[in-house]
Amino acid sequence: MATTALALTGGLAAAPALAADKMSVGVSGYMQQWFGMSSVEDTANPMTEGGVAQQSDSEIFFKGKLEADNGLTFAVKVEMEGNSPAAVDESQLTVSGEFGALTLGAEDGASVLTHHGVRDAGFGMLCGDMGRWTGGTVNECGPIGLGTAGHGFGDRNNITYFSPRVNGVQFGATYVPNAAQEGRGGAPRGDDNDAWAIGGNYKGDFGGANVAVSLGYYQRATDYNYTNFGLQVGMGTFSFDVAYAASDDGADDGDNTEVVAAGLMYSDGPMTVTLGHTMSEADDGDEQGATLLSAGYTLAPGVVWRSSLFAAERDRGMTDDDAGHSVEGNGFMTGFTIGF
Repeated sequence: MATTALALTGGLAAAPALAADKMSVGVSGYMQQWFGMSSVEDTANPMTEGGVAQQSDSEIFFKGKLEADNGLTFAVKVEMEGNSPAAVDESQLTVSGEFGALTLGAEDGASVLTHHGVRDAGFGMLCGDMGRWTGGTVNECGPIGLGTAGHGFGDRNNITYFSPRVNGVQFGATYVPNAAQEGRGGAPRGDDNDAWAIGGNYKGDFGGANVAVSLGYYQRATDYNYTNFGLQVGMGTFSFDVAYAASDDGADDGDNTEVVAAGLMYSDGPMTVTLGHTMSEADDGDEQGATLLSAGYTLAPGVVWRSSLFAAERDRGMTDDDAGHSVEGNGFMTGFTIGF
């Protein structure tokens, strides 16, 4: 999962073409294969029990980069989903130079790409993965879930600018003409559903520690806004992460949500161990919480054996439809992630 704007500029890994050559495109991507078990108690659905499952997630990236004689670099990226009916996930063109980087296409916005959230050495819990094992306990990565980056707004056709990183600081700005348009064309129908986002971060050494701090803001039309903050501090083999996100839809309907996350990470050589906790609360009383203990061990370049043990719960509050509805779940899974 990309967490910085470097995924746009430095992460477009393909051999640069000579000035007289056209752009060449390479293939990369990742695959995740998991096996595990879970237990679920759902007051509204007594038949929901969890069980044993095998889960998969994979994507293939087509990337190319051309360094022109005029000093500009042109790069393309197309992401194809391996476990979803929607074949193409993101498709974008980036033009970069001394001025920074300008991106056109379906991609996450600046507030998402500059965010530094809570890291995890296992399958992750901030963007819906936990919900695959214990349905009903944790929402997806949108504003009513446990995510802090705001990926639920991502992959919309937009134009984004990222500044060069100066003294560790970089900022970006995104404009989305149509917040409902994702990876496809469509005739303009006014600008009453547009959105914009800004984000920035600092990465560097501060007082003997490695520090990354980010702040982002997203607004759709005039009725919805989302703010996120992240901090990662590392000293030697240990690091500490905290993140916060808040959403406000401009209406008094109970959907406004706050998310707080914190985590510890130990990393030494091929081994990484993390412990994280995330909780969210909405105005209507819907509360979610999850704790995740994970470990990863690198077996070969790009190949990591990962395992996670978690517990999650959700109280749907006292709305008319979900009064007294609560879900609790826990589980363990292990598997391999391979980057290529």
